Amino acid sequence: MTNETAEQRRFRIFRAQRREFVLADLVAEGNEPARSFQENGAPERVLGYYGDDELTGPHGFIGLDQEYWLILGNCEWTADNEDDLIALEKELFDWMCGEEYIELTE
Repeated sequence: MTNETAEQRRFRIFRAQRREFVLADLVAEGNEPARSFQENGAPERVLGYYGDDELTGPHGFIGLDQEYWLILGNCEWTADNEDDLIALEKELFDWMCGEEYIELTE
């Protein structure tokens, strides 16, 4: 038995399900969140993150360029290493929970 909370478990799964994409491909497929991220100046390559429904495609993105890049609303974050990427992923995870792309259940 683990001492992992539902949130910790879901965050671990969230990170494990990330995939690298070419942003223009997602936009061409009609992914609306990708289009919005592209309009905010995102780089060509992105990490895509899924909510509870993987069939609808990724809903959250972190840009991949010389560094990792995240924008949510009026806030923007960057990271230049894998350890700092985890902090960006946590910001994105919390936002996706708030937007109900992810539901935390015991």
